[in-house]
Amino acid sequence: MTSPILLTGQTYRNFIETVHSPFSRISYKNSLELYMQFRKIKDCNRLIEEDPKIIQSQLIDYVISLREKCKPNAATIKSRIAAVKKFYDTNNIELK
Repeated sequence: MTSPILLTGQTYRNFIETVHSPFSRISYKNSLELYMQFRKIKDCNRLIEEDPKIIQSQLIDYVISLREKCKPNAATIKSRIAAVKKFYDTNNIELK
C-alpha cells in the first residue's frame, strides 16, 4: 500500500488560504495532488526544496505529460498549471 499525499504544513496553508472560493479550493487542491503524483512526491513541503530552474523544467515536463497522456484541452492544462504556480508563488518561489 502506498502512503498518502500529505497536504499539510505551512507551505500548504500558505497556498490554500489564498484561495477563497470553495470550488476553487477543491480544484486547486486536486491539481496540486496530481502534480505531486506526477513528481512522485508525497509531502508538499518537499516541492519547495529545489532550485527554481529545476522546478521550471519539471513544470514543462508536466505540461508535456498532460498533453501526451491525458490529452486535456488547453483550459484544463492552464488551470492545473495555475494551481501549481500559485503554490510556488505563495511560498516565495519565483517561476518564469
